[in-house]
Amino acid sequence: MDERFTEAWVNRDDWIVYGRRLHPFCLYDLFFLALDQNAAYFGDSPTQEDLLAAVLVCSSKYEDLQAGRVSLKGFRRTYWMHKCKRVSFVQELLKFRAYLKDFDSRPQFWESASGESMRAPALLSVATFLELKTNMTESEIWTAPIGKMFWKSAAIAEIEGVTSSQIVTPDEAKFIDEMEKEAQANG
Repeated sequence: MDERFTEAWVNRDDWIVYGRRLHPFCLYDLFFLALDQNAAYFGDSPTQEDLLAAVLVCSSKYEDLQAGRVSLKGFRRTYWMHKCKRVSFVQELLKFRAYLKDFDSRPQFWESASGESMRAPALLSVATFLELKTNMTESEIWTAPIGKMFWKSAAIAEIEGVTSSQIVTPDEAKFIDEMEKEAQANG
């Protein structure tokens, strides 16, 4: 069985980074991290500030995120941030990356030869597709573990013949990675 699929469906529920319990990583979290291109998710060299901001997003209540705020405020937030400065940034970053890997395991698709791409943001496309094709509510879709939503969307699209894309198998992904490494070494 494809490890990316099983990784998306079998998750720990006790992720704690900088003393904050993180909820399952979901479309909302990715949306809010994408708003400022948070380097803890998108970058190669995140700072402690990037990681603290990402932890606040991934530990906040969805209602707070929808209102454009995080759940930890005022003195409690200031105290927490001060306390975090004494904790190993590298260890906490490794925990956060393991948390992301636990939830954000998506199918990989072959790209079309014509290079066609969608105009709508991928997150919105997946959420809207699931909303149209399932009985899940908008809130359920945006707050469910992200890997599950991408896999469900891919399965429904395949069943309905909506997409001509094919999921890249683990062997094909390994081959692609090896070819990219070889190209970089020779490049």
